Amino acid sequence: MSYSSLTTYLDCGWRYYLTKVENREEKHSLWLTAGTAVHIATEQWDKHGTDPEHLWNFEWRNAMEEDIAIHGDPSTWESKAKEDETFWFEEGLAMLERWVEFRNKGWKIYKDFIEKTYELPVGNSTVKMAIDRVMVDPDGKTVLLDIKTGAASQKHPLQLAVYAWALKKQEGLTVDKAGFWDARTGILSLWDLDYLHAERVEEVFSMFDIARNSGVFLPNFSACGRCSVVRYCKWLNGKDAVDNG
Repeated sequence: MSYSSLTTYLDCGWRYYLTKVENREEKHSLWLTAGTAVHIATEQWDKHGTDPEHLWNFEWRNAMEEDIAIHGDPSTWESKAKEDETFWFEEGLAMLERWVEFRNKGWKIYKDFIEKTYELPVGNSTVKMAIDRVMVDPDGKTVLLDIKTGAASQKHPLQLAVYAWALKKQEGLTVDKAGFWDARTGILSLWDLDYLHAERVEEVFSMFDIARNSGVFLPNFSACGRCSVVRYCKWLNGKDAVDNG
């Protein structure tokens, strides 16, 4: 299990079934390639502090070449209106430059906490995750931080609570603050996690595990317009759908 698989399940149980159980291939999107490139570029800058423009050119080219080899012609990928390759090449560099500006305001990496990965048991299953950063702010407070490159604003801090749970359980580290850093604006939004303590995080994943192991995969018809596997969906009579009951 992971936070992303949980959100896929909550968005549409049938999409979760198609992608995670049936392993149906999702249509690739340009914003995923770009988001990956931005994350890698910020990680490399934090580790090595190289010239942002040179670094971005290198990481963007690598990300595009790797995904073209896997997913084919970029013109067949999903993309949002006005967010084409040119947009992402230019905006990706701007995002990296915003990160450098943010870091130069006195934000330091906490120890070596860059893209830390964890696997924590919940019942008979495991929750996997990669935490973008734990940082120290200019006031000396430890801050759990997740980098967001998408246009949608964050509506709930469960992802941060999951990461805070892992840090406490695996490292004995209780962060002072937690927030999402918006790469499009350079703004950090902080969230209160007090009510999402460890027991509630584990309860959410336990219920998720029970539901998927019980074969409960309810379709969410309000999510069809943003579905990447709609062609396989029997509920919409997709052209490649298989009616499995």
